Formats: sequence, C-alpha cells, structure tokens
Amino acid sequence: SKERSESDKEHIEKVYRGKYLACSTLQKLIDNEGALISFNDFLSTTKDKDVAMVYAGGGATRPGQESVLFELHMDRTIITKPFLKLTPKETKVPAEAEVLFSIGTVWRIRKVVKPPEGNNIWLIVLESSKYQDPNASELTDFLKQEIPQTSTLLTLGIFLTKIGQVDKAEKYYRMLLNELQTEHEDYGYVCNQLGCLLYDKKHYSLAKDYFENAMRYTKGTKTETYIVAKINHKLVQLDSQYCPTLLDDQLETLEVTLKSLSSEHTDLQTAILNNIGRAYHQLGNHPEAINSYEKARDLLKETKPVDLGTLSVVYNNLGAAEYLKGHSYTEALKYFTLAHDSGVMVWGSSSPLIKDYLQNMATTQGKLENKPKRLKNKKNDNSFI
Repeated sequence: SKERSESDKEHIEKVYRGKYLACSTLQKLIDNEGALISFNDFLSTTKDKDVAMVYAGGGATRPGQESVLFELHMDRTIITKPFLKLTPKETKVPAEAEVLFSIGTVWRIRKVVKPPEGNNIWLIVLESSKYQDPNASELTDFLKQEIPQTSTLLTLGIFLTKIGQVDKAEKYYRMLLNELQTEHEDYGYVCNQLGCLLYDKKHYSLAKDYFENAMRYTKGTKTETYIVAKINHKLVQLDSQYCPTLLDDQLETLEVTLKSLSSEHTDLQTAILNNIGRAYHQLGNHPEAINSYEKARDLLKETKPVDLGTLSVVYNNLGAAEYLKGHSYTEALKYFTLAHDSGVMVWGSSSPLIKDYLQNMATTQGKLENKPKRLKNKKNDNSFI
C-alpha cells in the first residue's frame, strides 16, 4: 500500500473484533493478504482488546473453526465512510466501548499472523483504505456469509441519524416501535428520536405528537429522556409559531434545567447550551448566543471521544452568530471552516449539511472580498436535543 507520512500515522486509532471463523474463511483471508475487502453490513468493533478476545473465544478450540482477533487500524485522514463511537447510552453493553463502521467501509488486509505456540488465536491486521478495488467484491460477498453483524435496530437508527440518513433512520425507529411494548425502557427514547427526525423535516405537528408520547411513557421515571422530550416539546411549539414571550419562557426553562444537572450529564448539558444559544439567536442577542455556543463547544471538546457531528453543528452556529453580529466575518469564516472539516469526517463530503457549510464559507468569503451573497442558515443546523 502507499506509504504514509509520520503526521498521518498520528491520526491512526486501533479497534478490535473477536470472532470464530470457519477454517475455509481464514484460508481465504490468508490467500488474499494485501487485498482490499469491505463488509456489506454495519461492522461492530470495540476499543477494548480484552473484550474482543472474549468474543474470539479466548483461544478455545471448536471443530472446523479458528479463534481470530481482528486488529483494525483506522486512519481518519483517509477513511471514506462515516463511523460512530457509541456512547454508553447508545449501546446495550456500555463496557464494550463499541465503534460502529458504516456499510461499505474498505479495509486492506495488511497481514495474517499465525498464533505462536501455546496461543490458539490468529491475528488479522486490517487498515483503512480510501480506495475501491473492483476485485474485492468476491471476497466481500464471501465474508458477508461468514461474518454476519448483529447491530440492533436502535443502534442502527442512532447511527443513521448521526450520519445524516434520516429517512433510513426513521424506518428503523418505526420498526422498533412496532416491536416494543409501550412499557419497554426504550419506547419513550425512540419516540423522542422520531420526534427529532420529524422536526428536521418540518413536520411540526407530528413531531409534537411524538414528543408528547415520549413524555407520557417516561413520566415518573426521572430519566434524561423525559427532560429532553419536555424541552423538545417546547422547542417545536416555538418553531411552529414564533413568539418572543415564549422564547423568554424557553430560556428560563433551559437555564433552570441546566443548573439542575450533575456534571456527568455532559450530552444533555451540551444540547441545552446549544439550544440556549439558539433561543438568544432568535431573539437577536448574538453576543449571548455566542457565549452559550462557546460553552457547548468547550464541553464537547473536553468529552472523550469527541462527538464530531454535534461539534460540527455548534461550530456552524458559532459562525452564523459571528456573521450576524456584524463585521465579524473573519471569525465567522473560521467557524464555518471548522464546521466543514469536522462534519466531513462524520457525514462525508456529499452530505447536504456539508454543501450548506461550503455555501456559508463562500458567502462569508464574499463579504470579506466585498462580494455580497446569501448566507445559508437552515433550521436543522441549530440542532435538536
């Protein structure tokens, strides 16, 4: 494969996947060392090598199968498909530190290492690739049969939402609601997620109904979902009918809720800070909007792993606030550029949001060059909780 510079290597992360493979599958991988492969499904991995070793069987033997540990080297500078580091709330087994790769992510088989004496676990090292190999399809189809994925509908919905494929995410969430009983712990959460997707489509009445369902089925549980759904319900009312008095009420509700949260609720704190900024933005108080967005940005950057998708949205909001504040075009361009660079790593360059970011960059550059253009500022760039 093409040599990488030392600076490129600094961006590489390792994740793992443990699996029993049929002997014929393992031989196929050995024979294709150096070739490119991809998986026709979501690929679930873990940052914890010990967890992967458990799934590999710890070296225990099975008739006709081999214990295999995949070591995947992920280079952020060249990977072409979105991936998602799941938070503890987004995975059924938080301790697994799950990283989910999207369909069609391409890997090169760097090497296949035979286990040393006394160790029955084979090591297969894969590295991310930006290239597509027309000869990879045969091996891809073969592996699809031998290495099936087991991602849940909830995980798929979350993943698809974060990479901007909202129609597919909505499909999975609706399938999940049909499967779950209303008393299930995830039912209210899924209702809230569907409400957010419908809000992004400007279907405010339907979104309001789902937020109300989310509140109904989580009321009394003292969970974050109830708090989030309650705030989202207020926000959808505001967007369907602008009213400064309601905005003031919203600010008060958000600020009271923010003060009541403990430091461990970083996701909710970030979302609330972003929406406080949004409320100030709608009221035309751009300095206060910037202050809230900056707090959201700082909190996101302190939380590991960094949620690049949300950070991208916050950067775009900062850019819009700086732009509208007046004559802060250099700062605005900086934030729009950061939004673009962060977003590309999550959604890819063909995402509609990325196209909007590029238009914002061009518009701001035009202002700096005294060439007036129109700023692209979509509602869903302001992000729901």
